[in-house]
Amino acid sequence: MPLVHRGFIGISEAQAVEQLNSTFRVTWPLKHLPRVSVIIPTVDSPDLIRNCVEGLLEKTDYPDKEVILIDSGSTDPITLSLYQEWSSSGGVSIIPFNEPFNYSTACNLGAGFARGEYLLFLNNQ
Repeated sequence: MPLVHRGFIGISEAQAVEQLNSTFRVTWPLKHLPRVSVIIPTVDSPDLIRNCVEGLLEKTDYPDKEVILIDSGSTDPITLSLYQEWSSSGGVSIIPFNEPFNYSTACNLGAGFARGEYLLFLNNQ
């Protein structure tokens, strides 16, 4: 049974649970659940982006998130079909990035479209 500590740094609600590798995972309760904008630069690679997006939409229980894909000129028919499916369901925004690929610039473009209080930048791999 993992060791559990409560009340770190004067915050009585904090909880630390010892992990198998002898580190601690510390969590603090949130007073409200802020919107998180997940920004993912991508181009083609339908299997990778499907795995990434479906994981966010179907395998996480965080309630207030938006997924923003920054697309650098995908032409793969499967990728384009996924984009159509996701954008029509309203779960994912697809933002075209019509410049030579640059991860930082693509992330900054996505941040400009984000509506969340927090930004999470992911690589689709």
